[in-house]
Amino acid sequence: MKRRALVDRAGLFGSVTGLASALGMCTFLACSGSDNAAGISDASTNSETVSEAGKNDSSASSGDAGDGLPPNTTLDPSVDTGKPGCTAKKIGPLSGKTARSVPRRDGQDGAPWLDPLNALAKDSSFARSELGGKSNTQELQITNFGFALPPDAFFLGVEVELSRQAPDKGLVDDEVALIVPNKTGRFKFIATAWPSSIVGEHHYGQALDTWGMDMYPADVEPTDFGVRIMAKRDADAGVDAPVALVDGVRISVWYCN
Repeated sequence: MKRRALVDRAGLFGSVTGLASALGMCTFLACSGSDNAAGISDASTNSETVSEAGKNDSSASSGDAGDGLPPNTTLDPSVDTGKPGCTAKKIGPLSGKTARSVPRRDGQDGAPWLDPLNALAKDSSFARSELGGKSNTQELQITNFGFALPPDAFFLGVEVELSRQAPDKGLVDDEVALIVPNKTGRFKFIATAWPSSIVGEHHYGQALDTWGMDMYPADVEPTDFGVRIMAKRDADAGVDAPVALVDGVRISVWYCN
């Protein structure tokens, strides 16, 4: 059976959630969009969770020979796939194996990320960007997540988990976007400030969200698939030299077969 993708259910889903966002969520989020080289912005409507220890480990249980599921895979029957008999399955969350600081594709002079490899695991070791007098950060790119989907997988969606902190306050999301070779989708953000006293975890995307692209299993399996993260100065915060910290980045994908 040929691998197929949900023909951008994010487009259909977005038209519904977009209305809900306009009616309700925009009281909390900056629900704005702009066409640019990175794609169209998409205010994230997913939940944020925090803890005193700064950790929220929601790793899925691994599949094994007894349940017939691949490793790191769980059934997710709560997701309506729109395909009778095709139960959703979730792989992840998985951590990447490669991290680097990359100049921004929009040409702005962002502050580099120091120790980017520290963003690969949630262990209180941080990738760090010191903005100084700059307006934003470079791209923190995390790739090589090691996804492997069954041959008959019907692709559904992607979720990114970002654990971050701004101990001196003064930072908000700039862009959180998938890295999919030869494709451009929508980046995501939340308008509220990065937490200062704890490490907060935010989830971007969800089970039926392909981030404004038609996505297939072959898009998430290569080593160069991943996510790029940028923070920017909160102009209203009045912080002279904010510091961005990222403790961990993980990705989950959903499919059915």
